[in-house]
Amino acid sequence: MKPITRRTFFMSAAAGALAANTYSASPNEQIRIGVIGCGNMGRGDVKMFQRLGNVAFPIVCDVDDEQCGRMAKVIKGFGHAAPEMVRDFRKVLDRNDVDVVLIATPDHWHALPTIRACEAGKDIYVEKPFANTIAESRAMVVAAKKNERVIQMGSQWRSAPYIVDAVNFVRSGKIGTVRSARAWQYGATRADSPDYAPVQLSEETVDYDMWLGPARQRPYHKNRFHRSWRYFWDYGGGNLSDNGVHLIGVVLWPMGNDDPIRVSSSGATYAYDDNTETPDTQVSIFTFPSYTLTWEHVKKTNIKYQGSSLGMEWIGTKGKVIANEYGWHAIPEPGLADFEAQDHKPGQERSRDIHGRNFLDCVRDRKQPTYNPDEAHYATTVAHLGNLAYRSGAEVKWDGKNLRANGNPEATRLVTPNYRAPWSLELG
Repeated sequence: MKPITRRTFFMSAAAGALAANTYSASPNEQIRIGVIGCGNMGRGDVKMFQRLGNVAFPIVCDVDDEQCGRMAKVIKGFGHAAPEMVRDFRKVLDRNDVDVVLIATPDHWHALPTIRACEAGKDIYVEKPFANTIAESRAMVVAAKKNERVIQMGSQWRSAPYIVDAVNFVRSGKIGTVRSARAWQYGATRADSPDYAPVQLSEETVDYDMWLGPARQRPYHKNRFHRSWRYFWDYGGGNLSDNGVHLIGVVLWPMGNDDPIRVSSSGATYAYDDNTETPDTQVSIFTFPSYTLTWEHVKKTNIKYQGSSLGMEWIGTKGKVIANEYGWHAIPEPGLADFEAQDHKPGQERSRDIHGRNFLDCVRDRKQPTYNPDEAHYATTVAHLGNLAYRSGAEVKWDGKNLRANGNPEATRLVTPNYRAPWSLELG
């Protein structure tokens, strides 16, 4: 594997994205989007792109014919022609009338379609996390750079104007030197928990072998399929690689580009009694050279932390900033800060639309978007390191250049996926 210097990939674009989060490229050319993954997230993204205008959806792909049908119905409802419906993502990449590929699959199906879309000359909007393993994530960065592709990771927190304001306040130095940061998720919705019972498998309408793809062969179980797949290591990383990537990615944004020096994690499945594998309760601690980051999630509860289900905070030597779904708040350290306590509410803007508009504009002007591959890889890697520490049962001392957990062979083994034949991954 060839080492690359993290966050040098698209630094000029990333620097501009934080300062100015509005884009105004003229939509004078239709962008044709091929959809891979037709579940709830995929349909939400398609509706977003339709709201932004001057797009078309000539082909949709899902291994579940029912999901494909739902997506086709949405697209026809916009007034578009019925899209071609396929089960194999490679048929989307073969189309000459596809400019952009939307990837809204389970996490274990992010890397291969992204890399092959890069090779096919397509731009990509891929949902978070960037990939299901760190090695896959870096291979995606290499593919994007080699093929000069525009890629946006779908994490809209990074485009919410009030979140950008909070990050800028932290970067201004008003709260002093940040020494501690935290991100959290409390609560659960039924549809996103293992209690949810998805539809049973129909071999006539679902290609389950294709759904498994590069993951190991496993017998079908309803909990491993729609919705709750993320609670199995083969397909996802649980809550830490789900909302954890959203929130950790924001926390890291004003903090520089250092790798964590060491990572530890503790937790278990305490609330659920089922066959899922990822912990429903987890605390991960990431020690960076100049600060400590803590991630915590507690699932299957209606109790919130500091009044919010999802949130972040930066604690500095002169005060702190808290940001969550309700806004952001600056709290001064008595006698040290030169600012007053303040509260800011979210605006009326749709952060999802801002994020999507940023991507489409960059497709047209060939700049790199807010959540470009370098930034996406960084946030995804940090989150995965928490899971590597948890799964190995030992501290991770991370060597980011060589993608190795020094002194922890089990964590190092988990950095790279073991693909099932005939699928393979060129790591570069």
